Amino acid sequence: MEVSIKELDRTRIYFEAAIKEIGEKKARVAFKRGLNKEGNKIRTTIKKELVKQTGLKSGMVKSRMSSTPAKTSTLTYRIGGSGRHFTLAQFSPKQFGAGKRGGKGLKGVKASPWGRRQFFEDTFIVRKLNGVVFRR
Repeated sequence: MEVSIKELDRTRIYFEAAIKEIGEKKARVAFKRGLNKEGNKIRTTIKKELVKQTGLKSGMVKSRMSSTPAKTSTLTYRIGGSGRHFTLAQFSPKQFGAGKRGGKGLKGVKASPWGRRQFFEDTFIVRKLNGVVFRR
């Protein structure tokens, strides 16, 4: 297999000359700062998009995200997230029907998973268990 790289401009040459001029140690520090600055911007954008797409609160998304900033030795910025499930309690649930008078009509819970309000029939909220939603 043969790989060929065609340069369209002289950017790489100027970049290499700048690195030689300031020295590799200072260049690695500059790269680390740039990676961390842009990595933080990307992490913020990811968090905002996840909040918009999932309907979760910003603090909940932030608590489940992790990031490892770049170091001069590695020059790698990592963004990760936990794969734990969310309960309906995290999606602003509200209970309908089954009040003091027996409640006619809708009986269940409305919540906003995936950023869209949905009705979950035959469910109820247990406030003593931090608002966990159960199915009858």
